[in-house]
Amino acid sequence: MTTIRLLAAVLTLLASLPAAIPPQESVRDVVPGRDFEEHKLLTPGQTDVWKLDVEQDEMLWCVVESGGFDPVLDLVDADGVVLGSDDGLGTRSELWLRMPKKGAVQFRVRPFQGSGGGHYRYHLHRFGTGPLGAAAEASHTFGREQWWHYRVALREGDVLVPTVLGEGRLGAVLDAMRNGVAAVCGGYRAPHTGDYFVRIEGAEGKRCQTLTQLARCSELRADTVQDEKVAGYGLDHWRIVVRGGEAFVLDLQMPGVQLANELVDVVASREGPAFVGTGHFDKGGQLRRLFVARRDTTLELRLRNTASAPVSYRAVVRRPERDLAVGTTVPGHLDVGDGVLYRLQLTSGQLLRVLLESSAFDGKFDLWDTAGNVFATVDDRGPLDRNPSHTFLVPATGTYRVLAYCSGGGGGGDFTLATEALVVPQLQPGVPMTVRVAAGAPTYLHLDLHAGQVVWLSVQSPAFDAGLTVLDPAGNGSFCCEGGGIGSDVLVAYRASHDGRHTLLVHSRNGAGEGEVKVVPQ
Repeated sequence: MTTIRLLAAVLTLLASLPAAIPPQESVRDVVPGRDFEEHKLLTPGQTDVWKLDVEQDEMLWCVVESGGFDPVLDLVDADGVVLGSDDGLGTRSELWLRMPKKGAVQFRVRPFQGSGGGHYRYHLHRFGTGPLGAAAEASHTFGREQWWHYRVALREGDVLVPTVLGEGRLGAVLDAMRNGVAAVCGGYRAPHTGDYFVRIEGAEGKRCQTLTQLARCSELRADTVQDEKVAGYGLDHWRIVVRGGEAFVLDLQMPGVQLANELVDVVASREGPAFVGTGHFDKGGQLRRLFVARRDTTLELRLRNTASAPVSYRAVVRRPERDLAVGTTVPGHLDVGDGVLYRLQLTSGQLLRVLLESSAFDGKFDLWDTAGNVFATVDDRGPLDRNPSHTFLVPATGTYRVLAYCSGGGGGGDFTLATEALVVPQLQPGVPMTVRVAAGAPTYLHLDLHAGQVVWLSVQSPAFDAGLTVLDPAGNGSFCCEGGGIGSDVLVAYRASHDGRHTLLVHSRNGAGEGEVKVVPQ
């Protein structure tokens, strides 16, 4: 009776232990499919064999990983020829091969130098392939694996445009080492020369058609009109060379089907975007968009046709700017739905007034800074005032721009654009100057200083709570000092960072009225 109880206790204990992976037979069959994975125990000193049947040009990716021994992975055909072998770093080995012919093959897992053994993971990823030209078409009926891969030979820089029609879909485009290639407007640019895989997917028994073509790549020169057609499901790439600091307008006319489009930097930079959009006058089938280049670069205009028939378009890049001198008034004419762009050279510390006048349309204008950013959009002050005006202090020396257009875009006609430099009084050391400050509007003065020079600045007023900002010749306006309330004084030391004009902006935090500004003698 004691023996029976002891045996029952042992059986109960064994049943409660976690199931370990037992040693298995040394030959196993691999079940067909996309992925096959099993965990197995390799007996020390032995070789495990994994058998499977393959098709010609089928791709096999096999990985063996173990925490207990250093595995060696071999692939052998039915004639005993070794097709590939890998003794990877550490406890991982892998093979990535294309099968030269149809037939039976074996993956063999053995310990390095015939010693050791233990548990390992066997994983096999596989897919069938067939060749396809870079400008070709083919049909495929999906099997139970529900995917297929076409091999396409590409040269570095080629842009492949695959299209899948029918009862399938495009899964991915991969290079020969299984790295995915990112889609750009429906195209895939080859980073290097070699074979690429176009993966298509669909339900078992369903049929689809795959079309391949290369994007057309050419240069779009300034002021050269291109009347073109993009092929059905096609992609056109136009390269545009621009110089830093210049403005340009892209005109794209699409009288029929609207093309998917984008304008991008060819090479990304840590400096940020090489261009900035500053306005657009799109209408119907025409895109008219303005840009400023921040540095010398090459841009790429991409046009994708998602329809089966060819689509006509016209593309041109123009340099639209007109020069505008400070202190002048120039006549202009605005076409309906368009804009007119002016360029003017300004100096840090200038106080400038811009006025647009027209009896033909409701005028409006944008002001662009030296980087192409819109820093002011100026409209008139109401229905009885159709002439917008704006006064601003120039923060940094450089090229500024004025874009004149019609508010609402529905008008056009003749106009005049005027610029006027307003006087900014010079503050003399030791000579007090009386200023009148309105609520919400600064009063401007300037000092001529040398780099490193230190001056004490004073602002006094019984009428308003004073604040003082100094703009240096480089456009830096971060120096700011404020009083402690109405009747309090501002007294601060300022060190000049540059030679030249330093502009003082005297403003009110509360109240308005007269005050006194001076450079305190040292």
